[in-house]
Amino acid sequence: MKRFWLASPLLALAILGATTDVAAAATGPATHRNTNSATAPVVLTNPASVTVAPWTFVTMSSTASGTPAPSQQWQVSSDGGASFSNVSSFGSTLMFFAQPRQNGWQLRSVFTNQAGTATSTVATLTVAVPAATAPVVLTNPASVTVAPWTFVTMSSTASGTPAPSQQWQVSSDGGASFSNVSSFGSTLMFFAQPRQNGWQLRSVFTNQAGTATSTVATLSVVSRTPAPTPTPAPTPTPAPAPSPNPSPGPIPAPGSTQSSNWSGFSSAGGVFSSVSGSFKVPTAQCAPGANSVTAIWVGIDGATSNTVEQDGVQVNCANGVPQYGAWYEMFGDNAVNNGYSVDISPTTYPVAAGDSITASVSFANQIWTLSLINKTAGWTFATKVANGTPPPAQSSAEWIVERPELCNGSCSFAALTPTAAITFTEVHAVSSTASGTLKAFTSTAMTMTSATKALATPSAASTDGSSFVVTLN
Repeated sequence: MKRFWLASPLLALAILGATTDVAAAATGPATHRNTNSATAPVVLTNPASVTVAPWTFVTMSSTASGTPAPSQQWQVSSDGGASFSNVSSFGSTLMFFAQPRQNGWQLRSVFTNQAGTATSTVATLTVAVPAATAPVVLTNPASVTVAPWTFVTMSSTASGTPAPSQQWQVSSDGGASFSNVSSFGSTLMFFAQPRQNGWQLRSVFTNQAGTATSTVATLSVVSRTPAPTPTPAPTPTPAPAPSPNPSPGPIPAPGSTQSSNWSGFSSAGGVFSSVSGSFKVPTAQCAPGANSVTAIWVGIDGATSNTVEQDGVQVNCANGVPQYGAWYEMFGDNAVNNGYSVDISPTTYPVAAGDSITASVSFANQIWTLSLINKTAGWTFATKVANGTPPPAQSSAEWIVERPELCNGSCSFAALTPTAAITFTEVHAVSSTASGTLKAFTSTAMTMTSATKALATPSAASTDGSSFVVTLN
C-alpha cells in the first residue's frame, strides 16, 4: 500500500476526505454513510527517556494503531514542556546526535488520522556533560641546537576536558613578549633560519576551564664549524670528445658546465654592476612527509669568486607541506647576518605559487641594492647594504635554480623540491664592458648533477638571449 500521504498530515487528511466524498456520492445520502470504518489512533509504544554523553547517537521510537494508519509527527520542547514545535523526521524512529545544549529537552510523538489524534508520553533527553577540567601540560617542547636550514620539529601536548585548543607562540626578544605563529596540532615544523638564533617557543593550551602554558624551548642556530665558506663555484667542464658509444647520462654542450647545486646561466665579461630577471613561482609538489628546498634567484658573483650578492624566493616542502618565501643574501659578508640569507617578512611580503617575481641586484656608489617585486601580490621590497671588506669581485652575473646546503653537524645538499619547469624572462645585466641579455656576454649554461644523474637542466637561451627554462629532472 502506498504511504505517500504520511509525509504530510494535511495532505493525508485531504486525500482521505476526498475518498470519503467519493464513497458518499456512490452510496447515497450522507446520513447512510458507514461511520464505523475509521478508528482513532491509539499509542502502542511510548518513547523512552535517555541519559547520554554529548554527541552520542540517539534513537527514540513510538508507534500507534488506527484506521486508516495515522500520520506521525515528532515534537520537541526546550522550555520544560510549556510549548512544543515540530521536528523533521520520518516514520516511527527519531534519530539524532545529542548536543550539550539539548540537555533537558522533551520529545513526544503525535499521531493523527481522520478519526482523531493521540499523543505519546514525553521522553526527556539528559545530556550528561562531563565536568570541565583545566588543561594540564603533559609534554613540553625541547630546546634544540641546529645548523642553519636544519628541519626542526617541536612537540607539546596537554590534557583537559573538553580537549583544549593549542596555539604555538614565539619570542624574538628573549621572552619579553610572545606572538602567535601559524601551526596545526601538537607539532611545530620549520626550517631553522640564521636570524632565528636565540628565539624562544612555547605552546598555550586553552579550554573553558582555564589555560596552561608549556615551558619555553630555545632555538639555537649556530654556524657550522669551521666558519662558513662559499658554496663551491661550478667548474667548467670541457665538452667530451665524440664517441661512437657515448656513455649514458647528460653530456654538457660547448659553453656549458656541470655543478653540484646550481642550474641556469652565468655571464662573464667586465665588472658587473647590475643583474635582473623575472620568473613565476612554481607550485611545490610535496610528497607526504617530504622535506626539500629549491631556491630561485639572480645575483652577482659566485661563479668565479668567493662571494654572492643575491636575492630571490624559496619553494620548500616541510614535512609534506608547501612553503614559500622571499629572501636576500650577501654570502661571504659577515656583516650581513654572518653571511647567511635574510628572510623577508612573509606577512608584509607574502609569496605564493603562481606569483610573478622580478629580482634585481645592483651596485653604485659603494652601496648594494637588492630588490624584489611581486607583480601578483603588488608589493616591492628593497634593501641597501654597504660594500663589504674586502669588496666583492663583481666578476659574474647569474640566474640560478639552486639546492642549498643543509647542515646538522655535517652538511649535505638539500633535496630539490619537485616543481614544474621554471622559466626566466627579462634576463639582463650591466658590466663595465657590456649591457644586455645573455648574448652580450660570455654566458655559460649550468646543469645541476649528482653523482649519477642530472637533477636540473637549462634549455638553450632564446634567440635574443633574454629567456631560458630550467627543467627539474
